[in-house]
Amino acid sequence: MSLKNIFSLSEGKKGLILGVIIALIFLGFNLPQTFDNSQLQWTMGVTGRLMSGEALTYGGYSVEVVSFPVPVESAKYSAEPAEPVEPFVALNISKNGSFIGTVPLRLAESYIVPDGGLKVTANQLPAQNAKEWTFENYAPWAIIELDSRGTPSLAVSIQTDEDKYTSSYTTQVVATVNLENTGSADAVNVNMVIDTGLPVNKGSLKYHYDRIKIGETITENITFASPILEEQKMFSISANVSGYDVMDIPYMAESVKSISMAAELPVILSLTKSTVEKMYLKDYTIISLSVKNNGRLDAKNVNITDSLPDSFKLLSNQPLHWVADIPVNEEWNYHYLVRPQEPSKEGIVFPAATAEFVVMNQSYTVRSNQPRIVVYGPKVVLTKKTDVSEFNPGDTVTVTVVAENTGSTLTRVTIVDTLPDKVTLVGGSTTFGGFLEATMNVSFKYTIRIDSNEAVTLPAAIAEYYELGSEGRKISAKSQEIELQLKSAKKIPVPTPGITTPTSTATPAAPIPQITISIPTPVPSVTPPVLEPLNTVYEELSRTYIFLNSMIFGKPQANLSITKNTVSTMYLKDYTSVSLSVGNNGTSDLKNVSITDSLPDGFEFLINQSLHWVADIPAGYEWNYRYLVKPLEPSKEGIVLPAATAEFVVGNESYTVQSNQPKIVVLGPKIVLTKKTNISVVNPGDTVIVTVIAENTGSAYTKVNINDSLPDNVTLVGGSTMFEVVLEATSKVSFNYTLRIDSKQPITLPSATAEYYELDSKGRKITTRSQEVEIMMSPGKIST
Repeated sequence: MSLKNIFSLSEGKKGLILGVIIALIFLGFNLPQTFDNSQLQWTMGVTGRLMSGEALTYGGYSVEVVSFPVPVESAKYSAEPAEPVEPFVALNISKNGSFIGTVPLRLAESYIVPDGGLKVTANQLPAQNAKEWTFENYAPWAIIELDSRGTPSLAVSIQTDEDKYTSSYTTQVVATVNLENTGSADAVNVNMVIDTGLPVNKGSLKYHYDRIKIGETITENITFASPILEEQKMFSISANVSGYDVMDIPYMAESVKSISMAAELPVILSLTKSTVEKMYLKDYTIISLSVKNNGRLDAKNVNITDSLPDSFKLLSNQPLHWVADIPVNEEWNYHYLVRPQEPSKEGIVFPAATAEFVVMNQSYTVRSNQPRIVVYGPKVVLTKKTDVSEFNPGDTVTVTVVAENTGSTLTRVTIVDTLPDKVTLVGGSTTFGGFLEATMNVSFKYTIRIDSNEAVTLPAAIAEYYELGSEGRKISAKSQEIELQLKSAKKIPVPTPGITTPTSTATPAAPIPQITISIPTPVPSVTPPVLEPLNTVYEELSRTYIFLNSMIFGKPQANLSITKNTVSTMYLKDYTSVSLSVGNNGTSDLKNVSITDSLPDGFEFLINQSLHWVADIPAGYEWNYRYLVKPLEPSKEGIVLPAATAEFVVGNESYTVQSNQPKIVVLGPKIVLTKKTNISVVNPGDTVIVTVIAENTGSAYTKVNINDSLPDNVTLVGGSTMFEVVLEATSKVSFNYTLRIDSKQPITLPSATAEYYELDSKGRKITTRSQEVEIMMSPGKIST
């Protein structure tokens, strides 16, 4: 009996059938299957909201809702069921009109049909206490999802490094075979067989893969040798692939690649072009050409031609064309110099050189490889804009010039802008000079007054910059010109006779100062010296000797020297070693020599230790020790290390020897932060302009992050309390922001904080703070 007719039965039979369905649900109802469905993979199909008697079809399958739990009585005081209902849906499943079976599903349960082609899932059902289960509102529904079984799809392709080859003992055919699973399920037990008439030099002709996952690509490279031919011949390389899905259904793929093999020539030339892989814009490099004759006969009148890309030029005026005779097994070589004209981070590809020759009235051409050179250097792009495009005579106009370094290295740039006739500079500067880092930009503004009665053309700004830092040739870049049009003439109102307009005597409120800061991207003003490895470079220092005049047989009995060595220059981010050497140059052994050293305030130990030692030093021997230190702050003048001492006793007399005092110049940044306000006494509601200044008093540039904070009853109304910049040595930068004071009590603005690195963006972070700023309240007015 169909479950669709359950509700036409008597209550007893109806309850019996539904009881059976519920039992099947709780016992785990499954139709027989002959495979492990846990290995199946699924593709998204269709989803539908179905009520009793409604059906959903997909891929030849039909799924119809035939039953839900029977309706129940509702609670006395709500529309919910008096008792919770266990939701399920009973489904009739058919394929191409043939009935498969009836399946009950609870929420989120799935059923896979016996042939594995479809998975049915009950994604949603009404909740246990939904009103849809009650007699008066009985309208249950189910959201059913139908997903089809995924299947693998194998695709294979073959590519060779050339389509045409010449037969020789040195000829190789490199084939690349790509095998991909483009289907919706993994392929298993995959075999690939390569078939060709070419002998194999490297690789295999048979491959096996246990599993190729969805979307996975496998690449095999096979190198074939060339047979020795007397006439041209075609060869094919085929790949035959077979695989299976988890249900042991087979899948096939095939690809064929054809190549031609010409007979061996009596003259075989190879042409190679070589150069460096990378260089700087300021430098030049060598291009080398090499033509080798690997054939059986001499090559006569070989025409060799080369060319340059647009971004390189020859250092000498010469044609890149030569004619040469190349005997068997010999080589023709040539070198020439070139220089780059612009940087390229991606690299500039050089054209292939060619060698043309004639054999048995047939012309042949050999092409070289195409080397690529990455060129490091700056490229400054200059733009110019104004805040208006029209003017009246006497108007002021703000001009902004922006320089962007789109290259890959920093450069020193000088920008000069010029003014035409009847244009006057009234604020700012028309020039700029400084370093500009790669990928950064810098801008400056100035204000002009235009006194012309006709349109004005502002000429292009000009930038000059170096090929690397401040080295190499100078390169010029120009911005665009700017056309400023005259506004249409305006009618001037004629004053009414007899009426005098009095001049206001009220003083307008002073506006809040608007400060515009144009900060170039700083870069080092000095190029620090390159330091050699710390453990191998020491200055040759003069030794200090103190001779003890206790004599035996006219020779000194004790003669002790102590020397202290280290580097002369280092970076703040690095560490260095300090070496002590105590030598006994006398004729007597010295016992219990007490050696003591110390550090200046500007250094710290890399490993905490005591700088005190006691040693026995025999005559003619030397005591040595080395320890590591790290600087805490930069010093352009150099930090003097204290003298080490060695104390010893001869007879009943105590003696002390002191070492030299080496000096270390420490290169690094030092940020000094100050904070100030434009006023110190305010009324509630007043605005205050805060200025934060960061100055690098050190000897190297660094990346600085500045962060300021606000106390209670203070509101930011303009600008930003955070700032990030790369700050050159000996330079400074400032930024402003505006506050509104809402307090009736004195306010303390907390210290601004700057974090910066020991060198550029390397090394440890260092934190420095500005002073706090006190803002007092104005005393209240006294009423009379």
